[in-house]
Amino acid sequence: MKKNSVFVCIKGENDDGHRYAVKAAELGAKIIFASRHIDCNAVVILTNDTKSMLEYLVKRFYGMPKLRLFGVTGTNGKTTVSHMIASVFAAAGISCGIIGTNGVFLDGEELESERNTPTTPNMPELYMILSELEKKGAEACVMEVSSHALTQDRVNGLCFETAVFTNLTQDHLDYHKNMEDYFLAKCRLFEISERVSVNADDEYGRRIINTFDNCIGYGCENGDIRAENIVLSADGAEFGIICGRSRVRQKINIPGLFSVYNALAAYTACYISGIEAETISAGLKNVDGVLGRMEHIDANGISVLIDYAHTPDGLSKVLTSLKEVTNGRLICLFGCGGDRDRTKRAVMGDIATKLADVAVITSDNPRTESPTEIIIDILSGVRNDNYIVIENREKAIETAYNMAREGDTLLLAGKGQERYQIIGKERRFFDEREIIKRISNEKIGEDYAGFYN
Repeated sequence: MKKNSVFVCIKGENDDGHRYAVKAAELGAKIIFASRHIDCNAVVILTNDTKSMLEYLVKRFYGMPKLRLFGVTGTNGKTTVSHMIASVFAAAGISCGIIGTNGVFLDGEELESERNTPTTPNMPELYMILSELEKKGAEACVMEVSSHALTQDRVNGLCFETAVFTNLTQDHLDYHKNMEDYFLAKCRLFEISERVSVNADDEYGRRIINTFDNCIGYGCENGDIRAENIVLSADGAEFGIICGRSRVRQKINIPGLFSVYNALAAYTACYISGIEAETISAGLKNVDGVLGRMEHIDANGISVLIDYAHTPDGLSKVLTSLKEVTNGRLICLFGCGGDRDRTKRAVMGDIATKLADVAVITSDNPRTESPTEIIIDILSGVRNDNYIVIENREKAIETAYNMAREGDTLLLAGKGQERYQIIGKERRFFDEREIIKRISNEKIGEDYAGFYN
């Protein structure tokens, strides 16, 4: 809290800003907006709607952004699609910012930021970042827009030139009442967007197309813009893109069929926004990878991939893609986050042990839950015996690496770009890249022949 600042009391799902008003005044707040009387050493202005007051103040302080805004929503693919769109803008010679799970970027360079907010920042921080991007010369900004951000009014007041819908699968059911509530939250973005790029192969995507008039569909089977003759490899994918009478051959450097869908999402968004097909194609080809998204680490002949896959659908797609290009065994290390949707844990246990040759079940971000209890939930869905349990994630990574042989693929799923682990309420430094680097230089060579019958 800075001296002479304004504090707005917002009542949230689990907390109430009115509880902190007195402390805010002690730290230097001179004006406090609240919905009830507060006895403190500051001017208290009463209002029935503190959220609307916050929006008004933020707009007056930072001004309305003049950037071309692109919003990307969906369960999976938001980060990769955002970086793909930004790469297309770069190819078009347009300075573009990115706001999302991996941080804040401008023209490919990460900007220093102390933000810990996942995916979409809160409203004051979001407007502040957009203002800073404009000051640094940005002409456009593509941002990930989460369902939490939409239900909590974090993007209020913004108008998006183009929105993207990637897919909708099980996630966040600890927050949303059910999948329908989750879906309706996503739909809020399309009400404040001029046009929408929609996955027409997704059942929820087809509902969006049938509901909103401003949609263009994409897909491998359905949609106005489609992929054909797809060739997948360990290095990426090649495919044709059909758009009206036009057909172009596209290459991307990120493997997996889901990466083809991500490229189609970005292609469609940029195409309906007026960017030429040749420029879009060049921009997509320039994306070599995204931090924590099928991020490849070469570790003494063992192919190690780090991916953020933390949902049943995300894990299934990544494992399916890797299985197609792995010559040896596919080893999957994963866990599930604490204080989050418990219903997906058993499903992910089933997926990992069905699709991987070996599953190493471990801890993720347990938060305030018992890691042991989380693992028990995961095991309740397991039907095969091709797994081991090692609760400590660092030891689990070391074990998984040491059981791998040349030609095997090791997937570290769930953490992605994160360089920390949340245990209790403490965020501890934890970087899987550094762990792999260390253990690949001191491989123990333990024998796990039981998994190599």
